[in-house]
Parts: sequence; structure tokens; C-alpha cells
Amino acid sequence: MINKLITALLFYLLLSFSLFSQWQIFNVGSTFNLKDVSVVNTNIIWVCGETSSVYFTNDGGVNWVQINNNLQKLDLDKIIALDSNIAWVTSDSAIFKTTNRGVSWVRQYHYPGLHINKIHFFNANTGYLFVDNSVSNDTVNFYITRNGGLDWVKSVNRPVLPYSFFIRDNGPSHIDSNFIYFFAEQNALSNSKFYKLTGGLNNTWTSYLVSAYQCDIAAFKNPNNGIAVDGFKILSTSNGGANWSILSSSSVPGSMDLILVPNSNMVIQNSVMSSRISYDFGVTLQPVRNFSYLHYGDAKDSQSVWLAATNGRLLKYNFAYIGIHQISSQIPERFTLHQNYPNPFNPSTTIKFEIPESGIFTLRIHDAAGREVYKISEFKTHGIYNFNYSPDNLSSGVYFYTAEFNGNRIIKKMILIK
Repeated sequence: MINKLITALLFYLLLSFSLFSQWQIFNVGSTFNLKDVSVVNTNIIWVCGETSSVYFTNDGGVNWVQINNNLQKLDLDKIIALDSNIAWVTSDSAIFKTTNRGVSWVRQYHYPGLHINKIHFFNANTGYLFVDNSVSNDTVNFYITRNGGLDWVKSVNRPVLPYSFFIRDNGPSHIDSNFIYFFAEQNALSNSKFYKLTGGLNNTWTSYLVSAYQCDIAAFKNPNNGIAVDGFKILSTSNGGANWSILSSSSVPGSMDLILVPNSNMVIQNSVMSSRISYDFGVTLQPVRNFSYLHYGDAKDSQSVWLAATNGRLLKYNFAYIGIHQISSQIPERFTLHQNYPNPFNPSTTIKFEIPESGIFTLRIHDAAGREVYKISEFKTHGIYNFNYSPDNLSSGVYFYTAEFNGNRIIKKMILIK
């Protein structure tokens, strides 16, 4: 019996190590707990945390510089960076902005007595702010800025919570400015309501009553497919939150965050005592050893994932560089398909495309006889992308690749030489 227990324990440890071995650990040179990370690109990363901790790197995490000049001794919860100079941080009730890489910070807004749950900027001007809504039967405190945070205006169409419903500290999440969502749960009853804002910040919120489940956090990979947490259970939806069903029972009670890493199936779940990571969109969750709470911020580097952790530490996960990867989040003027490079190619080539809005992108490859030899179809938000193609079962010849997006279709030719 003891031998079986030892064997099982060794197997579990080996499994945990293999799951975690793709992660790298970085330290910013502090023992304070880090609360958030914002990745501008592969090299430029900002982090914030306890006691006004703000750190910056421009070499991918090799060296870190503390840049919290003139910030008071505040615990900083959120950070959003646009480039190597412009960033916002939030404390419990205030927003600060720097335009000179932390040489100076200017307080833009202050909410005495209230807690800032969530702040996000989609670009240098447009963003949203969510302020504490612990009181039921009240209008949701959802604010919008269109001038870089100088002014915050309450959304005209913000919803009113029904009696006995309230929102926990995590606040809303989003795919992009066309899909923002949150859960409100009913006090002392196993019911919740799912709210979503689609089609732009000025549109009206849609809500669905989720009976028999007391959900407070959710994560969506596209406007249809999402997951949520109810106690020990993880729920899933395939119709934009209108209906939910049990996906698995491997959750952790007391969940505080459920975070989906964009353009992946990676989900991070934080609870009071531990953190877990799923690589299959919530079907299974694996514990993260030696780390009790992980924070994922906004990342514009599609090649890796950065997580802020305790004791001045950061975790970095490197994705395999295959498939479709976003190389820029800027909004293109139109749908564009570029000529593959190199062309002719052997053994691999890169196909670049640009999409101006969210939608399903499909790429098909046909041989000269018209036979389809490859297809990939994924939901993508606006931006510029690369697709890395490495055919190992095709012979030399002429091939055609077709890109389809929101009713548009573009065809180009490429040549494989072996």
C-alpha cells in the first residue's frame, strides 16, 4: 500500500514538473508582491504591485528598473502600458498616468471611498473603468473615456442590477471594445445574471438569468464560447452566454479570478489559497506549485505569456511558434492578404494578413488541381497576423492560398520547391 502511494506521489510530481517546465521564472529585484503586468512587445514589459512598486524592462526581462517616482506609498492593482513611455496604474481609488516612463506620475482621477475594480485602454484615447458595485439594486458604475483618461463619463446605457444581485471585486472582462462582459450573483441564492455589451461602448447591455448556478467570473475566447466558475464546477457556453452547462468539476472553491489568455486555450484560475492553469480551455486544471496567486495583464506579445506573482517574481510561458500569431494590435484600414515570404519556399513560409475588426478568419490552401490540402479557421480580433506554414507531405509545385473574412475573399499563388 505504501509503495503504491509513493509511486502515485512520484507520478504526480513528475506530471506537475512536466506541465510547469515550459515556464521561466524572473525576479524584478524586490520581495513585494506583484499585482499586474502589461506586455507591450517581446522586450518592453511593465509590472506593478505593493508599496508603489512599478518596474520596467526593455530587454525582455533580463534587467528591471524601478520607476515609481513621486508615487505615494500605495498598493497598485492594475497597470496598462501603450509603449515604452505611456502607462496608467491604479491604486484602490485613484488613477495615475505617466508619459515619460515613470519620471513623473500625474493623478488623473480619484474616487474616495470606492474601489476601482477594472480599467482598460483599447488605444491611447479610448478606455473603460469599472468602480465598485457591492450594493444591489443599483446602477452599474461603468465609465468611458475618449481622451486618454482626462475625463471619465458614466455610460448612458449602463445596466441596473436587480434587487439582491451584486458584482464581486473582479469586475468585467473583454475580448475587445465590441464584447465586454461580467457576472452578477444573487445574494444567498444559487442564481446569477450574465451581462454583455456588444457592438461598441455606446450600445445597450444584454443580460441572461443563469438559474441554479451562482457564477461570479467568466472568460470568453470568442463571442460565442466562454467558461464560468460556480463553486467547484466550471460551466461552458457556446451561444454567447444565453445558456450554460457543466464542463468539469475540477475547479477550486473561492475563485477570485478566471483569466483567458487571448488566442490560446490557456486559462488561469486564482483562488484564496492557490492558482491553477488549464491548457485545454478549462476542461482540466493543474495546480501551479510554489505560487499562490497569479495575475495576467494585457499582452501584445503573441509569442509568450507573462504572469505577475508573489515576492517580486514573474512567470513567462513560451508558445510554440507555429500557426497564426498576432504581430500587431493596431486597427488596419481594410482586410489585406500579403504575398507569402519567402516565395518560392522550402521548407516553410510566412503568410501575413490584416483584419480591421473581429470575426472568423479562414485560410485554405489548394494544389494546382484544385484539391484542398490545408485549412485553418479561427476567431480573431482586429490586428496584423502571421501564419507560419511548413508542409511536410507536399511535393514541389504551384499552390494557391485563399483568405476568407466576413464575406471577403482573396487568393494568391505560392511555389514550393523541394
